[in-house]
Amino acid sequence: MLDQVVFCTDDYPVEDRVEAWRDCMSRTMAPIQVAPAGPEEIRVLQRVVPLGGATVWPAETTSCTYRRSRKQIRQADPELVHLTLMAPSCGPLLTRHAGVDADHAPGGLYMLDSSLPIDVASRPGDRVVGVGVEVPRAALPSPGRSGLTPLLGRPLSGRSGFGALLAHFLTSIADDPSSYRHSDAPRLATVLTDLVAGLIAAELDAHAHTPPETRDRNLRLEVRAYIERTLHDPRLGPAEVAAHHHLSLRQLHRLFEGEDLTVAGHIRHSRLERARRALADAAPQPPSVSTVAARSGFTSTAHFSRAFRAAFGSSPTEYRRAFRERGTEPAGRQARDGADRPRAAAFDTSGAASDRAVAR
Repeated sequence: MLDQVVFCTDDYPVEDRVEAWRDCMSRTMAPIQVAPAGPEEIRVLQRVVPLGGATVWPAETTSCTYRRSRKQIRQADPELVHLTLMAPSCGPLLTRHAGVDADHAPGGLYMLDSSLPIDVASRPGDRVVGVGVEVPRAALPSPGRSGLTPLLGRPLSGRSGFGALLAHFLTSIADDPSSYRHSDAPRLATVLTDLVAGLIAAELDAHAHTPPETRDRNLRLEVRAYIERTLHDPRLGPAEVAAHHHLSLRQLHRLFEGEDLTVAGHIRHSRLERARRALADAAPQPPSVSTVAARSGFTSTAHFSRAFRAAFGSSPTEYRRAFRERGTEPAGRQARDGADRPRAAAFDTSGAASDRAVAR
């Protein structure tokens, strides 16, 4: 029979169960934060089956959130490729990974990279049932220049092709580990690695046949979504956007050629739009101008006021007052908003520093 290490929260006092599950997940996968997704008491049953380098771990848990931060990555990175096979009885899951927000349905698969930040969440009250897999990245063939990026965080089929083969293999180990001998573990590790490599190759091949314009359009949408999520961070600039999406600055520049705004311009435009919406909020006790500036990613209230006046024709305070008095935005906003767009030449890699200043 294959070796197994069983973890069950029933073996711990109630007050220690969250920390115990966090420590267990950190050993199984990589250092990661764990928290209940709702008021329900956390309950977990996990069986870890080591296969000589790779690991298969069937688990059933109450709803939780999992977050692996950049700080935890710097502290320890086992350089693993993680996959989750969601059982038919599993509740839906939401992942945020490699710049992609995705919903995952029962019966599907998804893939994560331990070297990138990870967010996984289930809805309060849902059961999470499935099989986790950890495979050393070094054990898998190099998938080419784009790496695993086109697959990370995206829903993958567990019902057809290599996804179905992998799902069947994982289910057989999870359901009946007694049908295998201890000495079978190295051979099973080879089969598992081959199936994961086959899944990666098949999915990347399908991705490669997607029209380039479709891939570029999807990537632009991902970049814009990432910018919108990260506007509050004053460090956000073209270099950070490019690094997050595993692109060079030149590749990012080419991606946005022909668009109305460069990436730096889009960041500035989005920050100002976020601030404008906040200033137009009719709440009885609205946030201060300095708070609006900080939440929109500006490090200086004075710089924010100058940029806002250039874009909308009035200071943030004047804009708020006029909106509250008339219920409409001051005249001239649209003309100034469109006229203040940065030129594409500012995106040259040699001007990255000036781009960063514009973005802020």
